Amino acid sequence: MKLIKEGKQLKLYLDEENNWLYADWYGKVNDKWVIEGLELIYEAISEEGVGVLLNDNTNLNGTWTGVIEYVINDWYPKALKAGYRKVAFVYSQDVFTRFSVDVLRKQDTDSPVDQKTFYSVGEAKVWLRQ
Repeated sequence: MKLIKEGKQLKLYLDEENNWLYADWYGKVNDKWVIEGLELIYEAISEEGVGVLLNDNTNLNGTWTGVIEYVINDWYPKALKAGYRKVAFVYSQDVFTRFSVDVLRKQDTDSPVDQKTFYSVGEAKVWLRQ
């Protein structure tokens, strides 16, 4: 994997072998940094032409429900236009971070993005390869 972008709480890699982006989120969540990270992911989708994302929250903690409206109303529409089509969310051990992912998925029931949650990166990779 090749590191292509880095933010305050995110290292973003291009996995050329699998043709997907790997977002490695870490640290105590901050809404501003989540938005910054999402913008980096959007740029990578646009620049690399890769619409599949392994969104790993394993090392992230805290809630980011404050940015869910932004994700659904602002980020998703432009990411979809850029080619975003599939995402595997890997849960954090932190209950608040898991809650944030679940709230996003419940509020985003009409999304054309194929999405699923997992408890391990290995399980997420298996699903993304299908």
